[in-house]
Amino acid sequence: MEKVLVIGGGITGIQAALDLSQLGFSVILLEREAELGGKLKQLSALFPRGESAGELLEAKKRQLEESGNIQITTGTEIETVNLQPSGYKVTLKGGGTSLDVQAAVLATGFDPFDPSPIEEYGYGRLKDVITAFELEEQLQGGKVERPSTGSPPQGVSFLQCVGSRDRRTNRYCSYFCCTYALKEALAVKKLNPASVVNILYMDIRTPYLYEHLYTEAREKGVRFVRSRVSGITEKDGLLDLDIENTLTGQSESLPAELVVLSTGGVSTAGNAHLAEQFKLTLSDQGFFKVEEPPVKSGGEGIFVAGTASGLKDIPQCLAEASAGAIQVSAFMNGRKK
Repeated sequence: MEKVLVIGGGITGIQAALDLSQLGFSVILLEREAELGGKLKQLSALFPRGESAGELLEAKKRQLEESGNIQITTGTEIETVNLQPSGYKVTLKGGGTSLDVQAAVLATGFDPFDPSPIEEYGYGRLKDVITAFELEEQLQGGKVERPSTGSPPQGVSFLQCVGSRDRRTNRYCSYFCCTYALKEALAVKKLNPASVVNILYMDIRTPYLYEHLYTEAREKGVRFVRSRVSGITEKDGLLDLDIENTLTGQSESLPAELVVLSTGGVSTAGNAHLAEQFKLTLSDQGFFKVEEPPVKSGGEGIFVAGTASGLKDIPQCLAEASAGAIQVSAFMNGRKK
């Protein structure tokens, strides 16, 4: 049976492995962390319909267990890759295990942007300034609290485009930040309808069916302030946001008990090593380049899916995982002719 290597055990890699298995391939699913799940295991609910991220992940894991031709290897990474007439010999770190595979799907995912260098936002210095991923951890437990007091915040402000669309960090749009901020804002309002929730934005980008989340958020009382935030300070137990309202041109002061930074994403550091081993090209931002979107790379039998090639939402990642599996099948069939 022909073997295919899937690199990355997040939702994209899991879906690619399942689809490849159904297509009749023997699959090796390789994850560098100790367990599967990637960023999905850090989320509470999914947009737009609010499904449980944990339940989706568990369902996918059960499907992996029920498949008879998927080998899962966690807690290790690739050491070397050597091209062979029949495919690739891949050696793993920490033991020298070698794998002979005929094709590979790279689903290495992304890393959240670290907002610490943006000093004016006070992340790491002000306890009640957190990231959206940290808010997701709270929502997994069915609560929202101020880290400084452990009490529910009565005023929450979301800051958009943190680490994205910024000359100092990354100029690209991270695609999913506006939508997850809407989802989280609605979750905060559901837990505490009396709370004041603000979203401070440059512009709202909610593509496709996500526009209804924007409408729902406004109907539920979420306030949208088109603005730029120049600084956050702490005063009398509250956070004080200095903003420029870009609609009125006026400088304003906005109080909050909790500030959530809607951080974007960056490429994973391991992409550079994989690109060197598989002789692939990276974009200036460190994502894998695809020669024929959405998944074809410049390497023979090597395909790229999900956020390994750029930032996108979960439905797109799942679609690219399936596309990668189909392209592997087409590649294999082409070699047999």
